[in-house]
Parts: sequence; structure tokens; C-alpha cells
Amino acid sequence: MDEMYYYSFCIGYDLMNKFFANSPFPESDIVFEESKKLAKKFMRSAEYRDMSKSGYEKLTEWLEKNEEKIKREYVNLIKKEKEMTL
Repeated sequence: MDEMYYYSFCIGYDLMNKFFANSPFPESDIVFEESKKLAKKFMRSAEYRDMSKSGYEKLTEWLEKNEEKIKREYVNLIKKEKEMTL
């Protein structure tokens, strides 16, 4: 569990910071929840099981490989959240 929070932190506040900073909800629970979901997906990936690299290196590569998909999913989530608050 602690490892998942480490990866969530790296995603939300380091590796995806530029993307989340442009979000209408940059410091929200939405960003935290999305970071946790991404961390869980990463931890189920083949990249995560590669023991020849550090966790941070593996996470960085996984995020780069999946960046467009992540952006699409996050943009759709933000649209839904905005619609619910209107």
C-alpha cells in the first residue's frame, strides 16, 4: 500500500504535474484519485515487474508510453465532473 502512495505522489506531483497543473481542479481529490488509479495500473504492468530499473525509472517510462491514453481518460473525467457541478 505504501508503494502505491509513493507512485501516486510521483504521478500527481512530479511526473504529471504540468498536465494536472492545467486542470481546472489542480489540487483536488480528483487529481489524487486519478493518480492512485494510475499507480495501481502501473503496478499491474510489465514495466513494474522489470527489476533492472528503479521504480521511478519504470514509472516514468510507463507514463510516457501511456501518456496519450491517460490524457484522454483524464480529459473525459474532467468534462464529466464539470457537467455534474453545473
